This record gives sequence, C-alpha cells and structure tokens, in this order.
Amino acid sequence: MVSQKKQKIDLKELQNLLSTPQKILITSHFKPDGDAIGSSLGLFNALKKLGHTVEVMMPSIYPDFLQWLPGNDQIMIFNQNIPKGVEVIQGHSLIFCLDFNELGRTNQMEVYLRDSEAIKIMIDHHLEPDDFAAFTISEPKASSTCELIYDFLQNLPQKDLIDKDVANCLMTGLITDTGRFKHALSPNVFKVASELLAFGAEIDKINEEIFDSFSEDKLRLQGFSLSDRMVIIPEHKSAYIYLSVEDYKRFNFKIGDNEGLVNMPLGIKNIVFSTLISETDDVIKFSFRSKGDFATNEFAKKHFNGGGHKNASGGKAHGNFKDIISKFEKLIPLYSEELNK
Repeated sequence: MVSQKKQKIDLKELQNLLSTPQKILITSHFKPDGDAIGSSLGLFNALKKLGHTVEVMMPSIYPDFLQWLPGNDQIMIFNQNIPKGVEVIQGHSLIFCLDFNELGRTNQMEVYLRDSEAIKIMIDHHLEPDDFAAFTISEPKASSTCELIYDFLQNLPQKDLIDKDVANCLMTGLITDTGRFKHALSPNVFKVASELLAFGAEIDKINEEIFDSFSEDKLRLQGFSLSDRMVIIPEHKSAYIYLSVEDYKRFNFKIGDNEGLVNMPLGIKNIVFSTLISETDDVIKFSFRSKGDFATNEFAKKHFNGGGHKNASGGKAHGNFKDIISKFEKLIPLYSEELNK
C-alpha cells in the first residue's frame, strides 16, 4: 500500500479536499521573512473562512516588525517547544509548505515533516524544488509566494476568501520580496497589488510597520555597518559588508535587525554586486544581491553551498571569519568581466 506521503494529487483533487473541513497545518522556512509570514497568515485567514481547523507553525522566531499581522498571535514556534510541535505536525491531514522548496529549509522540523502521513502542498517561487509534496505550485518567475497564494485563492471555487486581513498579509510579502517594488517585477505583480488594494490592503500601514519602526539599536547597527564595515571594490563594481559576532553583540542584535543591509551598497552608483557576510556562533552566512545580469545564485552555489534567485541569494561557510572574507575577496576579480558588462 502506498502511503499518503507518496501520494500525488491534482488541482481538482486539492479543491475537492478543501471543499470539506480538514485539519490543516501551514508552515514555512527557518528564520521566516515577510513573504513567509505574509503568505502563511494570508492563507490561514482565508482557509478559516471555509470551516477548516487551521494552525500555523514556524520553525523559529521572526522579526518584531512582522508581528502586527492579523493572526500573528496564533503562530506556534517549533523550536521553542519541540515535543508540542511534533504532536501538532502529527495531528493534521493537510500540510501547506510555503516559501521553501526543500524540507531541509525547515531546520529541526524536517524529519517530522518528512515522516508525516499528511498530504503536503508546496507553494513556492524558488528554483529547483524537491519532489516531496503531493501537490506543487512552483513558479520561480513569481515575485513572491504571496503572489502565488493570491492567485491560488482566486482560483478556488469558493469566493470572498480575500478580505482586508488577507490582503494586508499578502501585500506584506509582495512589498518585502520585491524590495518595495524594485525587482522581481512583472505585470502580474502590479495586477495583484492593485487588486489587494481594492480588497483593503493598507499599504501605508505596511510600510510604516516594516520600514519605519526601527529600534535605536537597529539604526545604529546600520550606521556602523556603512561607516566601519563596508568595503567598496570599484574596479569590480562590488561592495560587501562584514559583521562579526562581537559587532552584533555590541548593538544588541535581534532577528531582523540586519534586514535590508545587503541592499544598501547597491544604492552606490556603478555598484552591481553587494554582499553581507555575517559571523554567527556556528556558521558564516552570506547574503548576495545584484543588479542586472550578474547571477548571484550561481555564485552562491559554486562557492558557498547556497542558491536562490538570480539577483537575490544566500550561502554559508565554515571556518575562520577573516579567512572566509579573504577567500571571498579573492573570488571577486575572477568575475570582473561579468560584473563590468
């Protein structure tokens, strides 16, 4: 007998499942961002209208600036109570996996999700998705998972699922994953944004909560990063910011305080490739951003065990912080021709 976790279903079968009450769990990736939380809570608020029992569980905590979203108080954090989290995973018939393309992105949740007999639905916009789900919507050209959730909800036979709360959640992911409508754009992005506004999305409130509610420590970290930890490599149109464990401690770092830092050097004329190198207690993390044709995901995959989108990706390395920075610096000239196109 084939277990449920190997089962494949089509859209019509999924729609039929959602037409009757189900026990549904929604989850996303470790260290969730605006798109992860926005898509999860957007779907949560919509599916509740259909009479489902819906729960949301994240692998880890997320930034304060996302905790105003409707339904935030219902989110469970897996790594804060793993026994309870395992019980929750085992108690659901459907699991929506949003904004990640392979179960390893859920960190400690991976093994329990993999072993779950629940029907898994993956909705995501990252490249090269794993084949773990019974039903998959994978569209790398989409700006965000929130864009895909909007289209998914609009294509369900049930109507009136999107209200002001759902619209605010989905608009949050749209704004954050496009960098406030600067990249990953398409006609559909603006169509979805326009329709979300019509459903009541409060774009002024979203921008204020996310971008105009910094703590003093976060703002001072940004200033320090730009004045003391930013290195410009003009001949290769590149820049990077490096922050050590001690740097983060100095500014009482909280999750989300370095959000957006990697984008700042791209505001310098002629800089097309920007990197944030962050030392943590157990790994050195890279965030890569670019303008134009330079493929950060290929760079990340080749050199730093990473990947992502063409213009936005991440990676990691183990070793001495200064040695890793030195390795990174030596790589940049190898890409000079591509960076200077």
